[in-house]
Amino acid sequence: MAYKIVRSISQLLRFCLCYATIEQLPLFANEGATWLFGQIISIYTIFRLICYPTVGVLSRKWGIENPIARSIMYFIMYLPLIGIYWVVLRLLTWIGILPIYA
Repeated sequence: MAYKIVRSISQLLRFCLCYATIEQLPLFANEGATWLFGQIISIYTIFRLICYPTVGVLSRKWGIENPIARSIMYFIMYLPLIGIYWVVLRLLTWIGILPIYA
């Protein structure tokens, strides 16, 4: 039961953080293109493909078998990915590659 609560909180926080940062920067001037690109190549799927195997390897290496600890590790690994991706999108917007919206 505690694992489900921690997992749900982790998912909710990750969703809120991604929405507050990444989702607020459109990739294309056309909203339809931005939506379509986001649905075909979801950044969240890419983050998951990076984080899950990494957490699995680290938890085996460190002997962590508690699913709550793994869920927390996953959340902690997700944070830098969100930050790096957000900074890259901001830089691309500042350079002029991505559209600027007021």
